[in-house]
Amino acid sequence: MNTFKKISVTAVAAVALCAALAFAGCERKVNNGGKGDVVAIDNGFLFVATEDVMDISPTTTLKDYMEIMAENGGIEYEEASGMITSINGLAPTDGNYWFIYTTLEGYFNETWGTITYEGETIASATLGYSDLPCVEGETYAFVMSTY
Repeated sequence: MNTFKKISVTAVAAVALCAALAFAGCERKVNNGGKGDVVAIDNGFLFVATEDVMDISPTTTLKDYMEIMAENGGIEYEEASGMITSINGLAPTDGNYWFIYTTLEGYFNETWGTITYEGETIASATLGYSDLPCVEGETYAFVMSTY
């Protein structure tokens, strides 16, 4: 009987381990070695969109991506009337606002301003976060600036 108990306990443990591994594959990653991770920069935050955070489709917006990041604890943000009002506890004051910058070709305007991060130029986005497409490998930054 003692051998039967050992085999039963081992079998139950093996089934539990397999189930845990199967469900672990369904989780969306938040920390993935810099891609998709939110990085603090001067006056703001930056990240590179990656499918490690979520499945990105041609209709995925920056808002969709940020919602998944927030659900998984990768970022905290608040919005009001479609405008970002706070990111990771930092809220603009005294005429400052969150400005979006991106590397997404066709969706930025360098004459509206640029920032540089690790040698890469990131220009001011032409759309708000609800409409700006989110594309794998592109960089997105929120920088607090005066309007």
